[in-house]
Amino acid sequence: MKLSQLKSFLEQKLELENFRKNIDKEVADYKKQLPKKGASSEVFLEADTDLYLTKPHLSELCNHYLNNGLSADELYYIVDALLLSENVAFENEKLLELTETMTDPYVNGPVTKLVVRKVLDYCLS
Repeated sequence: MKLSQLKSFLEQKLELENFRKNIDKEVADYKKQLPKKGASSEVFLEADTDLYLTKPHLSELCNHYLNNGLSADELYYIVDALLLSENVAFENEKLLELTETMTDPYVNGPVTKLVVRKVLDYCLS
């Protein structure tokens, strides 16, 4: 996945279906690694730009998940990419902490609509 594509998606410049097609194979490979206890799941991110992650960006991601546009595995993959990239800066510490709650299910437990709703509520505040 290219960070520029993720940025375009979060800024509503790249349609959901096109974005999902771009990351489909990567997410499938990532998903295969998730059930292996102690294994790390590979995230492929080409840092071809910088991203200053804001509440509206995270709102966009949350809304797609809550509206069933993104699967839990796609959400995990995207969030892991955001957290692992040195080219992503977060608007504030609280936004970073909330983003972390939507990562790998073996770290925080499976993501739920309630968890994502709480993140969205913060983003809309």
